Amino acid sequence: MTGALTGVQMQRSNSRRRLLSVTGSIVLATLAGCSGVLGGDPENDDADGEPANESDGDADGNASDGGETDGDSADGDGSSPTEDGDDAADDETPPMPEPVDWTDEERGTISVGPGGEFVFDPDAVRVEPGTLVRWLWESDFHNVVPVDRPDGADWDGETETYDQGHSYEFTFETPGTYEYVCEPHEGAGMRGYVVVSDDQQ
Repeated sequence: MTGALTGVQMQRSNSRRRLLSVTGSIVLATLAGCSGVLGGDPENDDADGEPANESDGDADGNASDGGETDGDSADGDGSSPTEDGDDAADDETPPMPEPVDWTDEERGTISVGPGGEFVFDPDAVRVEPGTLVRWLWESDFHNVVPVDRPDGADWDGETETYDQGHSYEFTFETPGTYEYVCEPHEGAGMRGYVVVSDDQQ
């Protein structure tokens, strides 16, 4: 009886040893797997970091591209030629208005700055040679300065500025078109014309 019990106890002891051995192998395998997983995190971090760096590089590239765009827009600021063109257009002489016919008159009077406006009234007249034209100042600080006249004409205008009440006159003999301005108000369009016709026109 004692021998039978001893055999049974030995079998149980062997079973426990095998169980412990299997359990130890499972624990070691589990630890090894965890170690492999933990060991791979730095690589993954490095891999994640590299795209981030590439992304930063692209951003820098875009920034420099933006600089080129700014350069293009700076070149595109060629609004100066356009503005210069507008200024040139402003400097062009406007067409002469239809002259008032004074060909049957021996003399006539042009108002200078009537009502304080920057105009000559009338601003264009047509006369025969020998007609006396008189300018009468009706407001302050005006003059009558020729800017274009026929060849051989001796008209010098009234270049000094005068105030209301002043008058100036001249007898036109040489045929052709005389253009004149008020210099202080030329930019406001204060311009006039005298067209001297002859018998052949």
